[in-house]
Amino acid sequence: MSMPSLKSERGFALIVTIVVTALLVAVIVEFVYRAYISTARADNFYGSQRAAVLAANGVEVATGVMKLLLKSTPYLRMEEGNLYFSRSESDYRIDITVEDELARLSTDVVYTKTGVVVESAWEPFKGLVEQLGLTPDMVDTLADWIDGDDEPRSYGAESLDYYMSLQTPYRSANTPLVSSEELMMIKGYTPEVFNLLMPHVTVYNPKRRVNINTASKTVLKALSEDMTDYMADGVIEYRMAEPFRSVSDIMKVPGFETVGIDMQDRIRVESDTFRVVSRATAGGAVREVEAVVVTDGRVLYWRQR
Repeated sequence: MSMPSLKSERGFALIVTIVVTALLVAVIVEFVYRAYISTARADNFYGSQRAAVLAANGVEVATGVMKLLLKSTPYLRMEEGNLYFSRSESDYRIDITVEDELARLSTDVVYTKTGVVVESAWEPFKGLVEQLGLTPDMVDTLADWIDGDDEPRSYGAESLDYYMSLQTPYRSANTPLVSSEELMMIKGYTPEVFNLLMPHVTVYNPKRRVNINTASKTVLKALSEDMTDYMADGVIEYRMAEPFRSVSDIMKVPGFETVGIDMQDRIRVESDTFRVVSRATAGGAVREVEAVVVTDGRVLYWRQR
C-alpha cells in the first residue's frame, strides 16, 4: 500500500476546517448581531450574561454543523483528534473545539448485573493503563465500582472493605459511570490519574467500540496487545488517504491481516457523539460550556463555567 504524505494529511484537515468554519461563520455572525442589538437595549444584561448565552449557543451551532457535515462525510476523519474553529466579531469572540467521543475507550469493562468481564473493553482499558504507566489494579477497582455485587476482586475495592471505611464514607455505585468525574470517586483514581486518562476514555460509549477513523495513536495502541507504534501509525496514515468504511477495512493496513480479525468487536468507523467545548468572550467577560452531544439532539453532559 502506498502511504500518503504528511502534506496530503494536512490538506484534508484544512479542507474540513474550511468547510465547517464557513458554516460556523454564517450562524455565529447572525447570532452575534442579534445579541448585540438586544443586549445594547438592556441595561441589566451584563457582559458575563452575554458570554454565557453565546457559549451555550456555540454548542448548538457545533452540534448542527457536525450533523450537516456527517451527512456529506459520514466517515469523518480527524488527524489530530479534534476540530477547532473560532470567530471574532465586534467585542465578541468564540472558540469551539469538537472531539469525537467515540474515539475513546469505554469505561464499561464489565456487565453490571453479572460482573462478567467484557473482553472487548477490559483488554483495551488494561492496555491503556499500562501504556500510561499506571497500576493494573485500576481495572479491577473500576470493575468493582460498576458491577452489582459487593465482592471485591483480587485487586479491587467494594463498599465494606474500602469505601465505607473512608473519613467521608460512601458506597460503590454498582452501576455504570454516569459522568467522567465519577472516576475520581474510585480507589486509585486521583485527580492526576484522572487528567491522564480523560483524553482517552469515555462513559458515553455503550457499544464499547472505538472509531478508528478518529482515534488517537494512544487509543489505537490500546486496542490490541499486538499493536506496535508502526501499526498505529499505519492506521492513521491509511485513514487520512482513504477513510475506513467498514471494520473489515482494517485488514487492508499492512500488519493487520491477522490482528485485524481479532479487533472486529472493538472498532467502528462512524460516530454520532461529540464533546464540544465552547468558549465565548463578550467585552472582558469569559464563559465556557463543555457538553457531550448526540447529533440527534440529545445532550448527555453539560457543564458551564
